[in-house]
Order: sequence, then C-alpha cells, then structure tokens
Amino acid sequence: RTGKVVEDTIKEELKTKNVDSSILLAECRTLGMQLLDEKIDVKPGVYELLDFLDKNGIQKAVATTTKRSLTIERLTRVNLINRFDYVLCGDEVVKRKPNPEIYQKVLKYFDVSPKDALVLEDSFVGVEAAYKAQIPCKMVPDLLPPQSKQKKEAVAIVSSLKDVMKYISTLTDKKMLKVDFVKNDKNILEDIIDLDDFYRKIS
Repeated sequence: RTGKVVEDTIKEELKTKNVDSSILLAECRTLGMQLLDEKIDVKPGVYELLDFLDKNGIQKAVATTTKRSLTIERLTRVNLINRFDYVLCGDEVVKRKPNPEIYQKVLKYFDVSPKDALVLEDSFVGVEAAYKAQIPCKMVPDLLPPQSKQKKEAVAIVSSLKDVMKYISTLTDKKMLKVDFVKNDKNILEDIIDLDDFYRKIS
C-alpha cells in the first residue's frame, strides 16, 4: 500500500482517540528516512533484467512520486543512476498515482503508444495508474498479494523479474519499459521514501 493509503488509515484510526496523527506521521517519516540512510535494497534480478533490456535495445524509464533530488541520490547509491533512459519524478508532475499522468508523460517523452510499452509494478496504485493510462502492466508483488482489482487491471501477476525476462524475450515490438526496481519492506509511509512503487521501507 502507498504512503497516502497508510496516512489516511492512520488518520481514520486515530480521529476518535484524541491523538494528533500529524505527530505520529512525522515520527514515521523521520524513522523511514533514517532507515533509508542505512540501507536500500533492490529487487532480486534487477541488474540482470536491465542487462537483458540493454542487450535487446529496449528503453527504460523510472516514473516515481519521489522528488528528483532524493530519486537521484537513491539511484546513485544502488548503482542504477546510469541504467535508465529517462527519469520522471514526483515534483515534475501535478497528480499522484493512481492518476495516470506520470505514465502518460513517459509515453510522450518516448513518443510511443501505450500498447508499445510495458509497466512493471508492485503497488496497488501503480497498477491502477498503468491501467488508467492503458499501458499493459505486469505486477511483481512484494509484501501485499494482489487482490481481485489488481488481477483485473494487470495483464499478469508474476513472481519475479526472471519471469519478466522470459515474457519480454517473446516480444519483438516493445520500445520502452518502466521498471519498479528498488525494494523496501516496512512500508510505513510513501512520503517517507516517496519512490512509492520503487522504494519500500527496509525490514
């Protein structure tokens, strides 16, 4: 689930308990930033997938709600800063996922139609945003298993990035790929890390 969902849930749970949710949310964000300063994990197989995409001439993009300064810093830390053809960040769009704006801007940058792109997602709102942008999406779940809504919106649910490589190897006309690659397993708040589909809290 995303930070916005978690934030709304916390506010709803605490509104009848005479507790200031903003204090708890601020503490969560602080903890999350401390954890990210210590370590960022990437999804297993991400480097192999990127090598495979490079070998096959498939363009790749990062589309994240995290602001650019944090995105660049984190991509640099995991040696992925130079692995993508385009990076679009949260402070460069108006509306957050599940709004499709960020995906639509990526498509415009590459000048490709939705059917010629593929989105890899692990979050519910990311899958929904891809669906609204009419881009085929493969969900690679991390913490939360897909529900009926995600099973409807995604073209497939796969267990790993290796499955993605097998799928792409059967295609000949994919021009661009947007990859969710950074794994984070605490999921306290999206705004802690902001790379909502890409970064999750370290366990």
